[in-house]
Amino acid sequence: MDIYAGKHFTGKDRHGQKRGDLLLALHFGIMAFVITIVALTAYHPALYNLLRGLTRENGLFEWGSVLILFILSIYSFRIFLTTLQKGKNPGNIYRLIFLCIAIGGILAVLEEISWGQHILEFNPAAFFSTHNLQRETNIHNLIPATLFNGIIFAFVYICFIFMPALHRIFRFTVPSYVLKLFPSTHTTLIFAFASSLQAYFSYSVTYLDTAALWSGLILLALMICTEKKPLSAGELIHLTAVMFCALFFMLNHGIFDYHNMQYEIREAIIAYGVLVWFHDRTACLSRRDDATRVSTEDACSKS
Repeated sequence: MDIYAGKHFTGKDRHGQKRGDLLLALHFGIMAFVITIVALTAYHPALYNLLRGLTRENGLFEWGSVLILFILSIYSFRIFLTTLQKGKNPGNIYRLIFLCIAIGGILAVLEEISWGQHILEFNPAAFFSTHNLQRETNIHNLIPATLFNGIIFAFVYICFIFMPALHRIFRFTVPSYVLKLFPSTHTTLIFAFASSLQAYFSYSVTYLDTAALWSGLILLALMICTEKKPLSAGELIHLTAVMFCALFFMLNHGIFDYHNMQYEIREAIIAYGVLVWFHDRTACLSRRDDATRVSTEDACSKS
């Protein structure tokens, strides 16, 4: 059973295949870890604060996000430098994307650690003490939390769940450079799992979040069931697991807190999804063959 993100590797791509296998296996491990945390928090009276402790500011999942974003930034910058070599340029638009991800990743790391405030233990400037939601030296907390989170979540739903699924179902025409950026089914399901970590029924805004999640899962189920190729057992297992998680988290929605707690864990898994997506898409681009551009791009969108 092929479970890695990119499934069309040739002999010289074995290292990429192994990295893809490892990244997806790690994701399943993260899923099991998160389910265990939620179950212990919900059903073990002595551990009712476990999830809150792990997802607090400067907790395990926030530092996990920092590590993932740092790896993503270094990885992207390395790929960008590779594209500067003669005969290695996949296209200027992709080169620009690699550079933007590298810069954006390191800026996100600095924002997450409040530009060193919590490490160096310095006091924020007067402006940040007055206007920052958490009185930290960062920019993203100058924006209302609901608005900032909503922008991120909407971007994830549209770009990593809805658009790829709708394209695979209805086969509408998209530019070739966009098609090559569409995530694989497994990568899309990583983002769906991240989106399942939300405060169901707690605030009016979360009803829209929940509707988007289940709309995306239904689209993914239709996409998998209507594909011309044989149904992948790995994709079916992954989809079933994500749906189970969404139902399980809904049943235990009382342990989630929209404004802070579950956002850190959701943010960490979104960051991991971006890392998997980046590895998958760069592997796809490295296999480009101009003589078979269309078929390769189609394979990349399905892998």
